[in-house]
Amino acid sequence: MKIQNLDLGLIYRPFGARPIDNARVADLAKSIAEVGLINPIIVRSSKHYRGVEKVDAYDIVAGNHRYEAVRRLGWHEAPCRIIAVDALRLELVEIDENLIRCNLTPAQEAAAFARRKAIYEELHPETKAEAFKGNRHTGGLVRDNLSFTSATALATGKAKRSIERAAARGAALGDDLSAIAGTSLDKGVELDALAKAPDDERKALIARAKAGENVSARRPSSTAAEPLSDSSATEKQIAKLMTDALAAEIVDYLAATLPRDHRCFAIADELLIAPWLKDHLPGLRAGVPRLAIVGRGRIYFIEILAEGAALTDEQEEWACWCMAWGTSRLVARSLGDVRTALAHWNISARSTI
Repeated sequence: MKIQNLDLGLIYRPFGARPIDNARVADLAKSIAEVGLINPIIVRSSKHYRGVEKVDAYDIVAGNHRYEAVRRLGWHEAPCRIIAVDALRLELVEIDENLIRCNLTPAQEAAAFARRKAIYEELHPETKAEAFKGNRHTGGLVRDNLSFTSATALATGKAKRSIERAAARGAALGDDLSAIAGTSLDKGVELDALAKAPDDERKALIARAKAGENVSARRPSSTAAEPLSDSSATEKQIAKLMTDALAAEIVDYLAATLPRDHRCFAIADELLIAPWLKDHLPGLRAGVPRLAIVGRGRIYFIEILAEGAALTDEQEEWACWCMAWGTSRLVARSLGDVRTALAHWNISARSTI
């Protein structure tokens, strides 16, 4: 896949594409005007008529909102990643784009992962669980392709455990997911409970939920959850205090030393995530990652952890996302880690004298 600037007049939105969200385009246009187009528009080669002549052109595979935003900014060309895809691979790219950039509900996500698994295994049948793996006589088979879970984690930045769970929900609930989406049953724990329920009970609950009733497939638990011991609670509180103190120290340091053309954003809660940052990087969520540095068209992320603390599932998903998209990321356990990272990223500290 190559990236090059293409004439916007040669780029076309595909027939049947989802309607454009004008509010999202406006926020995206504002962000692109500030920091540029960080993620190229993904296109494939095609042919379109200009007058009576059929000319070489491109169809958008992913990035309709980015295309509309740069068009409204008056750009004549934009960086695009050109890919060669057949129908199944095109659908795979579209699914990945939705998984990365859209806030899907648990039911929609389960359906997307289930469909992605079906396509992936059709394209790569040797990755199926029941596929022949070779034996001592054949010397085994050389697998050229990653497993569905590993390939999907690399493509979407999702944690493997989350992918396996969502795909299992999709396989168990199948066509029912479209009816569940947007109802009171559209929660992970409800989907898990529905998957275990008898068919007649499941159908009845889905019908009631679709009619607008607030229902639940979960059965009351007979035992209450064990409360945290005093020592465990104290350890968690100490770890949080240490992390918050380190975060404050890092923010003060960055405010004093970052070059004038770089800015630092705290992502402490949903309200503080800059809208343009969420549009560029939809995997962002409250507190994951903790800080973002933006400057000269680049974004760098900093996770802050207490010494010895492990990444959460959400932080692991974000790490996979950064790896998949080549985005710079640091796990900082001290101010020294930040200083080292800034030097590695070639961000020269501003003199404080």
